[in-house]
Amino acid sequence: MNRRTVIAALVALLAVAFGSAAFLGARHVVLARARSRMDMLAATWEDYKSAHWDRLTGRTLDRGRTTSEGQSYTLLRAVWQGDRPAFEKTWQWTRENLQHRSDHLFSWLFGRKQDGTEGVLAEVRGDTTASDADSDIALALLLAYGRWGERDHLAQAKDVIRDIWKFEVLEVRGRPYMGPDDQSRGRAFVNFNPSYLAPYSYRCFARVDRQHDWPAVVDTSYDLLDRSLSSPLGGTGSAGIPPDWVRVDRATGDLSAPADPGRTTDYGWDAIRTAWRVGLDLRWNQDPRARQLLERLSFLTRAMASDGKLHASYRHDGGVKEPYESGAAYACSLAYFDVFDRAGADSILRTKLLPLYDADKHAWKNPMTYYADNWVWFGLALHEGRLRSWIRDLPSDSDLE
Repeated sequence: MNRRTVIAALVALLAVAFGSAAFLGARHVVLARARSRMDMLAATWEDYKSAHWDRLTGRTLDRGRTTSEGQSYTLLRAVWQGDRPAFEKTWQWTRENLQHRSDHLFSWLFGRKQDGTEGVLAEVRGDTTASDADSDIALALLLAYGRWGERDHLAQAKDVIRDIWKFEVLEVRGRPYMGPDDQSRGRAFVNFNPSYLAPYSYRCFARVDRQHDWPAVVDTSYDLLDRSLSSPLGGTGSAGIPPDWVRVDRATGDLSAPADPGRTTDYGWDAIRTAWRVGLDLRWNQDPRARQLLERLSFLTRAMASDGKLHASYRHDGGVKEPYESGAAYACSLAYFDVFDRAGADSILRTKLLPLYDADKHAWKNPMTYYADNWVWFGLALHEGRLRSWIRDLPSDSDLE
């Protein structure tokens, strides 16, 4: 072998060595970043329990009150985080304090009553239900069964699911829709909250409750979501964003703005959840309707390009309603950006969401409300692929009978 050949061989070997080192170094950085984000989800779960959850009782607190929504979020986070003690404690408090005695659904509001005692606030209709919370609780119980194999969780989930159908599913033009609560079945006009709709949950419900047509509720959920994005809802037009609330004529199916001034058609604190719920259905079930619906949220890309940020809320026609930034709104929007605007997703993650976390304190830099804390966590967990469906991983439907 001549000198030139030897030198060439050495150069090639060095190139391979340095290339491998660079590759391994890049891989180490990628793995470290992924591990850091997973650690962030675990750390902020512990921070959430310290800030918003009573470790002794299992009660989730929101300014001194407790909602079925809050309990449902804690249950979901506990099962996804693998924290069975927190799950069981939360479920025990929920079952003992919110679950109806006449059915298996949950009163939505608990707090200090006028006589100084604590309980369900029936005087402000806190004894009615919220279908999103009931559905999220039922899903959490199914996931808990799938993850830990406790058959009581399966039986309890079935009881809740059957009563969701009995008291909260209602007909619009003869088809079953997920209503907002247990009080709307007798009304001709119903205010629906599109962000309550959870097609991924109804698919899971169908596996344990074959007496009712849950696939039809998946279909009508996408129908209502699709039409609520398109309808001007009494305004000058729609920017293609979901509303917080929409009024439905049950005889005709026509949509309009709610008459109640407290229930707006804004893309606000309720509506930001819609992208996440649709995105989770896409992640779990690859329903093309989920992809099509998310694609229609291109307003979010345009808003980021125009203003360099997303505002906390917008009017249904796209005008800015609340001109400040919301971590929860950014996190939920990742469900859209991850699919249709990866550069936008990377930018939001890098400049808007990761800076919210203090790695030294293992907590959010600034305290969040319980609601924002949950939805930032849910949005990041979906983005990171951490929201597994154990109920779908079971070997066969016979295990659920």
